[in-house]
Amino acid sequence: KNIRHGGTKHTPWLNEVQLGLMLGFRGDTWRDQRDRLCIQLLAGTGWRRSEIARMRVEDFAEGAVKGVVKGGKDGQAAVPPWLAEEVDVWCVQAGIVSGPLLPRSIDNRRAISGEIVRDIVKRVALAVGVPAEKATPHAIRRSLATLAEARGVPLADIQKQLNHQS
Repeated sequence: KNIRHGGTKHTPWLNEVQLGLMLGFRGDTWRDQRDRLCIQLLAGTGWRRSEIARMRVEDFAEGAVKGVVKGGKDGQAAVPPWLAEEVDVWCVQAGIVSGPLLPRSIDNRRAISGEIVRDIVKRVALAVGVPAEKATPHAIRRSLATLAEARGVPLADIQKQLNHQS
């Protein structure tokens, strides 16, 4: 609603360097790899944290992801080739062939929650030195829209990617 005041954005979003730090997060553990993919899904699709948490392996096909989005509607978004490759690599490494893409643990294959997605973003931001006030899943969503607009992506394409009706 009131995103700009005097030409300055007041809602949190990440600049390219900060987003790059988040996307570049690496770790050695299973959890680190899952969390890295979670950040990549947020930045690559622009979907909300609950939508990311619900993603299933079966939702990915032919360069797109389908799923239930805000309002219980069916949504679809393009998946960049780099992200599709990351999803494939993760599935092989984690031994996931179907079901939740981001399980809670190696032993607990239930899907993570939106709250866990939020905690993942906070943890990764802390690990890479991104300010805490900018470390929210929705800030990553805003960053995708802001950076895409700055690069000349048509507003209609950004709207479609984010599953916005208007």
